[in-house]
Amino acid sequence: VGVCRIEVDGESREVLVKRRNPRCWWKSLLDPFRMSRAKKGFFFGAAFENRHLPTPRVLAALDCRHCGRMRASYLVLEYVEGAENLAKVLAGVDSSALSRTLSSQQSLLMSRLARTLRRMHWCGFSMRDLKAANILVFERGGRIDFSLSDLDGLRFYLSGVPDRVAMKNLARLY
Repeated sequence: VGVCRIEVDGESREVLVKRRNPRCWWKSLLDPFRMSRAKKGFFFGAAFENRHLPTPRVLAALDCRHCGRMRASYLVLEYVEGAENLAKVLAGVDSSALSRTLSSQQSLLMSRLARTLRRMHWCGFSMRDLKAANILVFERGGRIDFSLSDLDGLRFYLSGVPDRVAMKNLARLY
């Protein structure tokens, strides 16, 4: 993961670039037939944005392949200024302004997070890698807000997320 500055729509922005290395050699045999993790993140990021679910805006995805086998894949995301992961903020590792603001608005944030997860499940998305480290917390206009990150572990269900899967997601977050 790295942060760099690029030109987007005529203005300079900071973006986050995530590089995904290929998995085991034997899993790479399926590479010509499946979508890369970066492309999954790209499509799921767009789906989240269309359904007004909070996530950093996905700007681009790039696959580097050789003879059909994945060498690396890159995902370019909008950089969220001042964001920290929820696990770090709740642990109180630092005494930043974000930690102090969160302590006063913690119940409101958790309530909004639970409603967002319910809406995400209603839309048919299940996040297999749901944990506090994949929830970005930041301050916007004096209010604590959050974004869900690391979307390549999402699974989509056409008829809504089954109850047992939804409970598993909540248990992971707990």
